[in-house]
Amino acid sequence: MTIANLAEMLEHISPVERRDWIKVGMAMQAEGHDVGEWTAWSSRTSGQFSAVECRQQWKSFAPGGNEHGRVTQGTIVHLARQGGYNPGEGRAPPAPPPLRIVGPARPPQESTAPRSAQRYDFDSHLQNPLSDKARAWLRSRGLSDRVIDGAGLFSTKNDFHGKTKSCVAYPYMRGGQAVNVKFRSGTKEFAMLRGCALPLYGIDSINPDWTVLVEGEMDVLAMREAGFDAVVSPPNGASSAKALARPEDADVVKAVKKWVLATDSDEHGVAFRDDAARRLGKERCMVVRWPKGCKDANDVLMAHGVDSLRQHVLDAQYIPISGIVESVPLHAEMMELHRFGPELGLLTRWESLRDHYRMVPGEMTVVTGVPSHGKSAFVDALLVHLAKAHGWRFGLFSPENQPVRDHVRRLAEIWCGFPFRDGLSWERATEQQASDAGNKVLDHFTWILPDDDEEWALDAILDLAATLVFREGIRGLVLDPFNELDIEEPRRNVNESTQISTALRKIRRFARKHDCHIWVVAHPAKMMRNKDGNYPVPSLYDISGSAAFRNRADVGIVVWRDMNKPRNPSEIHVQKVRFRDQGVPGLAQLDFESATGRFRDALTQEGD
Repeated sequence: MTIANLAEMLEHISPVERRDWIKVGMAMQAEGHDVGEWTAWSSRTSGQFSAVECRQQWKSFAPGGNEHGRVTQGTIVHLARQGGYNPGEGRAPPAPPPLRIVGPARPPQESTAPRSAQRYDFDSHLQNPLSDKARAWLRSRGLSDRVIDGAGLFSTKNDFHGKTKSCVAYPYMRGGQAVNVKFRSGTKEFAMLRGCALPLYGIDSINPDWTVLVEGEMDVLAMREAGFDAVVSPPNGASSAKALARPEDADVVKAVKKWVLATDSDEHGVAFRDDAARRLGKERCMVVRWPKGCKDANDVLMAHGVDSLRQHVLDAQYIPISGIVESVPLHAEMMELHRFGPELGLLTRWESLRDHYRMVPGEMTVVTGVPSHGKSAFVDALLVHLAKAHGWRFGLFSPENQPVRDHVRRLAEIWCGFPFRDGLSWERATEQQASDAGNKVLDHFTWILPDDDEEWALDAILDLAATLVFREGIRGLVLDPFNELDIEEPRRNVNESTQISTALRKIRRFARKHDCHIWVVAHPAKMMRNKDGNYPVPSLYDISGSAAFRNRADVGIVVWRDMNKPRNPSEIHVQKVRFRDQGVPGLAQLDFESATGRFRDALTQEGD
């Protein structure tokens, strides 16, 4: 691959998705290119991937590529072709510049253009008129011609699952220019252009003083009907809270002083609302409560009219924050618990732990154990379970797990259930299995590892984790081990126990503010062996430095193994559980599979 060809192909690949970013980097390294070329391409994302992060990630790639999951120039060619690159015709012509919606409507034109950023003719299609049938349907949803025409909606045809259907098209604008289009068929099927930008719908309307967040284009238009102009929606409804943190729009989103969350009242809408509040900052968010029988803004507009919709938005209440308990939103939240059930926490999928340990967002688990007894391995296996079963994403501060590529490999082995190396008693992962598992891991885990050891201060690590809450939507954070953190207090004459207690208080506050679960892995103080040569099972009070590890923890776990009998199960001692919804103290026994890093119930052999 020549430098000229590489540059040409990279023009057709956007470094927005982390998975594609990683693949391009691995391929460039395997083909002999240097980190500077990858960094230059990565810089197109307006700071999403810094030069420091590029260097760290570059170092984590196996030299010459990973022989078990090799990524080479073919990957770059494939990604470039998805973006419109056609090597057979030479350099693809540049996309026509998106145009403003201006001028008189043109006669109807039927759209059969390929749905890609390079080939979709925004100019002609944006000026297609809206069909009488589509306009009548929009009016039936409570929208006036003023709002319909102001949104630039037009009629066209699009392919939905292999069938061409008539549809309404919603232009997505950024900076007054069309950058994408959403197509909605009469049977409520949706599609968007591939390879195009995915901004918030209505991004240009954001007001830094006060902006409303809804789910879906129709709710944006309903809000405009009620007189609210600063209204946005993620491009894919309740599944797209991450759209709030897209690098191109992140600065605009962060600058908003007050967010009014007017999401759907169903279970998915409530989950989206809570995730958006975590990312945006609960102290900046107000919540709209819809009347009984109405799920969203458009329902209220149709059932109760413009005045009712406007009043419900104006009656929005701030999300309760620490130190202030308000009765009105508290009652509404209690009724949501009645409707959807209380959050009991997530199960580990190990049957023997079912009654003892559930993960609840906003809480802190302290894990300890004698060195080499498997406490970090247990946490790794637990995180992979949560990622696979519940889609959780994690931030990892794990300086002892270096180089990072080895940690990625261990997590990938847990994910796919096959080791990456040959052995007499196990089957090795195939190239495809290794590659797929690695992609899954990189999609769900992000490492926090400042270059300078002096930057390992707790406050600095938590600041980076807060960035990951906004950008990646992480639901969990691991600090492993705690003793690698710099927790020194600026005050003089503060003993170690007080410093540790203050640090753990900060960690718990972070968990509650950002609705994350945090695992703190800590080493016990030096212990004396028993007569049989084994260490006794430590307690949370044995952790080096302070009894605060036990006192501040919501859940406390000790991992222990009988080193004289390596075939015996690992013992997971749940020594503290603060709330009954999380479980009760007790013992679980899990067999450890050293080849893959997986744990299984010792008796049932289930729970991989």
